[in-house]
Amino acid sequence: MADQLNQQKQQRVINEIVQAEQQQRNNIIRFREKIQTFSNKDKKDCEIGKIFQLFEENNKHIGNVKDIGIRLSSHFNGEALTTFMNKYDNYQSYEEMKTYMLSCFDHHSIYSAEEQLDNLKDTHFKRFTEFLLKFERLKEKTNITDRRSIEILISAINNKNIKKHVFMKSPATLGEAFREAKLAALYEYKETGRLYYSPSSETENIKNNK
Repeated sequence: MADQLNQQKQQRVINEIVQAEQQQRNNIIRFREKIQTFSNKDKKDCEIGKIFQLFEENNKHIGNVKDIGIRLSSHFNGEALTTFMNKYDNYQSYEEMKTYMLSCFDHHSIYSAEEQLDNLKDTHFKRFTEFLLKFERLKEKTNITDRRSIEILISAINNKNIKKHVFMKSPATLGEAFREAKLAALYEYKETGRLYYSPSSETENIKNNK
């Protein structure tokens, strides 16, 4: 009798797993169909907000892939994201997904994001997308395009502990950090012509002497 109960219990568990896996496959199919609607549009029409909504709707089966998709959408390319989702079911590990995701990006915008990847929380998604949007706008305003300068820009941002506390900072504090980062980057361009990062204290001196 005990053996029979154990077998029934095991069978119920197996059935639940099978059903969950089937639901996951169905969700992925529906998710890919939604993504396809964006694949022929240019980056301007595919703002992060739309992609964020898609990942949010599918958060039960996407899991950590949500964190990946948000950064992928920061340099959105419909074909790249569709390819990513097509390969999703074949990944053997989170590290493998992460490696593939990083290969899809313009490295400039994720120089520090890779370190943050494993620490992201679902509840912080909106804050992180705001961080990316502000960084992209800042990059455009400063006309900084080469990789080394962008690394410096992100280092300046990180100096305000955004890498560690980006989700807890108020928008005002985030704005202050971006202003400091911009100032540090512009300073090295206009005043010295050299590529180096000014720590926060030196940035403060730059402000005072400007």
